[in-house]
Amino acid sequence: MTELREEDKAIIMNNHHLVEEVFYEMRKTVAQSYYVIEVLVGEDWCDDIVDFRRVPEHILGFWRMEYADDLNYVSVKEAIKDFNWVRCEKVSVTTHKWKILK
Repeated sequence: MTELREEDKAIIMNNHHLVEEVFYEMRKTVAQSYYVIEVLVGEDWCDDIVDFRRVPEHILGFWRMEYADDLNYVSVKEAIKDFNWVRCEKVSVTTHKWKILK
């Protein structure tokens, strides 16, 4: 499992795009969710020397919070700073419902 390091978090703090907030479960009547972000190819970041650089390739792609949490009072930027993040990919899931025949 690939995780974001602290130095990676500093780079993506201003170079991410929110993809989705995903509901995970209810815990003690409080919704638990996680954010999914994407870091796109072609993004630039400003280093400590005030030099613009391309975002490193190992940071590009989709990332999600490792664990769901109560996000009512947590912005995406706060979540990037305070939570663990792991690489992810989008998966399509098909579900079925059954209808009673009359």
